[in-house]
Formats: sequence, structure tokens, C-alpha cells
Amino acid sequence: MSIIDHGTWVAYKPEMAVEGAPENALFLRRESDGVDWYRYTRTGNNFRPDTVKLVLEQREGETVIRTTAVEVGRLFPIGGHVVEIDTLKRRQDEGALLDEFVNRIFDLKTAKVGALQVWKQQPDILARLSKLEEAMKGLSK
Repeated sequence: MSIIDHGTWVAYKPEMAVEGAPENALFLRRESDGVDWYRYTRTGNNFRPDTVKLVLEQREGETVIRTTAVEVGRLFPIGGHVVEIDTLKRRQDEGALLDEFVNRIFDLKTAKVGALQVWKQQPDILARLSKLEEAMKGLSK
């Protein structure tokens, strides 16, 4: 499995208003060279049509897959690193891609997908949720 690296994408505000864009529009540019995400994805030759694209992010010192898609227009990688896996092709059930890849550790050097990454905060979140549910029960009586 090999990857095509499309870089890390960050939010920015254009110097001049973009005609036709709503006031609250979000814009992304590649960190390395400032290329605009919309222009980059619309040229038609930067992404292959039937490959799997991943948005990666850093969590607790690990590179983790945030989301995946075949159609690049389904991605908005704000603060994420975009890679394309050239050996993974479109499937009928794209939802299965989410189940297979999202929240898994990813090695950029080897293009290997690793174990499911569970946030260390999860036990704290579950404890807080239990307390909230108990408090809500008390209010409904």
C-alpha cells in the first residue's frame, strides 16, 4: 500500500472578499505552499477518481484517521493532513470505509492502518455522563 501525500490544510481568511461566497464561508489552504483547498480540489488532476482519501489528525501523540471518503468533495480537512491510498479503491458500501478506518492509528511512513485509538479521556467522559444522567433523573421526578 502506498500513499499520495496532499499535505496539511489550515483555515485562513482571504485578503479580499471572494465573490459569491457567504460572509461566514470557511477557507482552507495548504500549510506548505498556501494553495487554496477549493482550487486544489477542483482542478480535476490532483486526486485520483476512485481511490480512498483519508484526513489524519494528531491525538495524544498518535496520527489517527479522522475521516475517509472516495469523493474528495466530501472532505473538509480543517487542521488535518490529507493522504490518498492508491491501492484502496471505491467500494459499493462507502459507509464501511468509515467503520474500517476512522479513529484508527495510521503510520504515514508505511501506510499501515493500526489499532483503534480510544481517547484516554473516555472513562472521564463516561463518568461525567453517568452523573449527568443521574441529575436528569432527579429533575424529572
